[in-house]
Amino acid sequence: MSAEDLQREINELVNVSPSPEADWIARFEAASVQAIAGTILHWRHGTGITMGPDPEASRREAAQAILQARLSELALNSAAQLRNTIDEYQRKSGRQTIVMLLLTVVIVGLTVAQIWIALRAAS
Repeated sequence: MSAEDLQREINELVNVSPSPEADWIARFEAASVQAIAGTILHWRHGTGITMGPDPEASRREAAQAILQARLSELALNSAAQLRNTIDEYQRKSGRQTIVMLLLTVVIVGLTVAQIWIALRAAS
């Protein structure tokens, strides 16, 4: 996603009407993680000493909850992919180990046969 596309998506989220709530939630749930984080940063409650209520507090908290849920889902998906990769690696390495052991047995057998043939030829 380019910086311009991200800024455009952030601006759209900043300007989404908070009502009806279902539409607001659906829009945020469809947005990218980066855009949600950028929107939350945009809604920061001032810097320094401020007076009065924070008009964006409820929207910021809701967006943070959506972002946290999305990041948790991404973390779970990543963990599942890692677990699948590890399992697949273990299966493949197990097969490779069995093949290597079989090849070792074959080599030992051929070596014994060569020694036996050499000893018979020498006698």
